[in-house]
Amino acid sequence: MVSLLCELQPPSPRLNFEASYVDAPHRDGSPNYTVDALSKLRGHHSTDDSLFVIVGADAFLDLPRWRSLDTLFQLAEWVVVSRPSVSLQQLQGVNLTPAKMSRVHLLQGVHEPASATDIRELLRAGSDCSGLLPISILSYIRAHHLYGTW
Repeated sequence: MVSLLCELQPPSPRLNFEASYVDAPHRDGSPNYTVDALSKLRGHHSTDDSLFVIVGADAFLDLPRWRSLDTLFQLAEWVVVSRPSVSLQQLQGVNLTPAKMSRVHLLQGVHEPASATDIRELLRAGSDCSGLLPISILSYIRAHHLYGTW
């Protein structure tokens, strides 16, 4: 699905969106932690390249529970997308050091109400979700019977 999303992005001389399988589920069912995916990505790119993790503000609130928090901030910059249900004051409650906060970039103008969790729940409930997902991704979800779709 990430590959399909990358294909929808217009070409740019400054940004290169590239799908990677380092964050795909492991075949043996073991957890695939973000820190492991970022470590693999860092190994495939120049140290001059910047890695960015884009995460909704709702997910960012859970960051202190993620594995290897210090390493996560060494490996990547964090772009936190605003959500209508999360205030900037709540984000300060994550209690990151100033050094970590310097690697956090707030994207405040998006206000996307739907999170990945919300979309999965809507699909399981039988919702069409055509207004929330590109048709190519929705078609993929349906073709592979993901999230309870038929």
